[in-house]
Amino acid sequence: MAIWQKNTPCPACGSKDNRGVWDDGSTYCWGCHAYTPPTTPLSSRIRIGRYIEQQQSSVNKIVLLPEDAIDIIPEHAEQWLAKYDLTTIDFSGCQVLYSYEKELLIFAFYDDDNNLLMYQGRYFGDNKEYSKYHTRGAKDFLCILGPKTDTITVVEDILSATKVSKVTTVLCLFGSSINTDTAKRLCRIYRNLVIWLDMDKSKEALQYRNRYLPLFNEARVIMTPLDPKEYSTDEISRILQG
Repeated sequence: MAIWQKNTPCPACGSKDNRGVWDDGSTYCWGCHAYTPPTTPLSSRIRIGRYIEQQQSSVNKIVLLPEDAIDIIPEHAEQWLAKYDLTTIDFSGCQVLYSYEKELLIFAFYDDDNNLLMYQGRYFGDNKEYSKYHTRGAKDFLCILGPKTDTITVVEDILSATKVSKVTTVLCLFGSSINTDTAKRLCRIYRNLVIWLDMDKSKEALQYRNRYLPLFNEARVIMTPLDPKEYSTDEISRILQG
């Protein structure tokens, strides 16, 4: 998947910064919709996880994986992923590992130079004092997955992002907060915003929609009884179209 690099003037319509440039040589103008196809072969465009406008603190923060983290996933963690029709192969935007000592299923995220930016782990142990999710490292990068479109769909977790990325462009928040800096960075790349948070965050989703609507051509909220990851690909497609 191509990685967005910068916005430039468009020679077709004369806009100052509407023309996006991707690392595969393709260009697209959000104003006049002029498109230039890729100049590099598909075989060289293998990265699906895209880390856009990475902040300096992302690489300055020291974050280390648990020492015993390996890519051998226990059956109970595989079964948990299977509940959402997912396997470790689906997570092409990150590395999936497991720490048997900490009982964490780990989703590790790297930049293009293979620096570990952050990881999020799902706890499978019995200690009720431990939180279900553990996040370590920088979160000030945009983890964007899926095909290139002019609409960005925002979801809370990496499982939901992975499911939705099979249909459209999606941003994983690693939480439920959309800060102003993130919204401003997104509006430089995408024309439209779709906010699809879990149902318990529906009020916040509406507030974000109203707050950031001036930055986008369109902004809307999707509310569903279940989290995005609990729907099939066909259901996600229908929900997004509705």
